Amino acid sequence: MTTSWDVYRDAVIQTMQEGDTEVAINFGDNLSEMINDEVNASLGFDEAPDTGEGIEPPWGPYYVGSYVLTGGLKSGYVGSCIKRTGKYYALRLTTTSGGQLFDLHTLAYTSSGKLCLGFYESLATGWCWTDCTPSYSDVVSAVAAVAIAVGVSYATAYVIANIVAPLIVGALALAL
Repeated sequence: MTTSWDVYRDAVIQTMQEGDTEVAINFGDNLSEMINDEVNASLGFDEAPDTGEGIEPPWGPYYVGSYVLTGGLKSGYVGSCIKRTGKYYALRLTTTSGGQLFDLHTLAYTSSGKLCLGFYESLATGWCWTDCTPSYSDVVSAVAAVAIAVGVSYATAYVIANIVAPLIVGALALAL
């Protein structure tokens, strides 16, 4: 059974209202203790200012092999197939030597009464995808697809996707 975006969004909001922001990632180590404060920031409780110079990461960096993840909640215009203004989750993947691989923007919005997600990679591939009423696994798959497109191995791409998907979903749920 797949959990729909709407059901997951309601669970995240209820959890946030109860004051319990722990995120459990069921892939290897439990990262929730390491990122609890950073999740609060990425959910807008302590949002970093937009300096116009890129992401001011409220969480990270996190290292996955030879890759570095940073991300955060931002506000502004997201182009390509999305063409909307709002709060979006920006995720950057770089190498440990500093080469940037991708800059993924994920925006939640409503269309015809449905909750939709748009993904736009603005640096390397220009990949863009939108889906109304996406599942949580769609979010994982989208992040993994972008990582694979820029040359990350399949296994590492899914490790990265499973680390960041809860942060993306949680941040966007509260940004709506």
